[in-house]
Amino acid sequence: MKTILFVLLAFLVPHTIIASQPLLKEAPIRYASSGEWYPLEESSTEEGTCGDGLYIDILNEIFTKQLQKKFGCSYVPWKRAQKEVKNGNADFLITIPTKERLQYAVPSDAPVFQLYLNIFTYKNHPKLAAIKKIKTAEDILRLGLIPVSNLGNGWQKENIDSYGIETNYVSKNDNILQFLAAKRADIVIDAVIPTIYSIKRLGLDSKIELTKARFGPLNFHILLGKKSRYLGLLPEINKAVDKLIQDGTLERLNEKYMNLE
Repeated sequence: MKTILFVLLAFLVPHTIIASQPLLKEAPIRYASSGEWYPLEESSTEEGTCGDGLYIDILNEIFTKQLQKKFGCSYVPWKRAQKEVKNGNADFLITIPTKERLQYAVPSDAPVFQLYLNIFTYKNHPKLAAIKKIKTAEDILRLGLIPVSNLGNGWQKENIDSYGIETNYVSKNDNILQFLAAKRADIVIDAVIPTIYSIKRLGLDSKIELTKARFGPLNFHILLGKKSRYLGLLPEINKAVDKLIQDGTLERLNEKYMNLE
């Protein structure tokens, strides 16, 4: 009888202790990104930690300050980042909710960021005057222009390629600009501040030209993966985003970064 009692206690006591402990080591909600879009975002060199930029400041406001949740960052090529969320290996993205992405993720009610995408071309392009007047994807098709973009650019596929335009896709953001500078494509459609920053960093100022032709505004939302363990947190995320909109925090952060030269 004593032996049986001892066995029961040995089984119950450790489980009782474990059950009574708070979940101090709750896994952080994980954000997946390429981290190659400064000043919106610049990746960290340390595995699992987050870098700098507008997106990270926004996430700190939402998760750290309001929801008191830890978040971590996974920096991988953009196409893979989307697969990580799709497969449940990461929890969310910050991007445009395209039809393809909505199959595996649920967007926040309100966007956390808005921007226009301008058209860049190489210097002295023979169709420069016409490029400057582009307003629609049909204009690009009519002019017979070939864009270049990064793999995983769902917006490009949905809003440009769907009109019969054949975009060249490359693996990294730097490759996009190098491709354009080498005149292997006619145009790039991208955000002004991050792209100009990259052009200067790569020393391509004399080879690439910004035009005023643009698309947008585009709305960037938090996209929480349907396989994420934190999917039920979305209502709280929506409340946090709404608060940042109402108290002007989002607007102040946007102005801070988008006014950078």
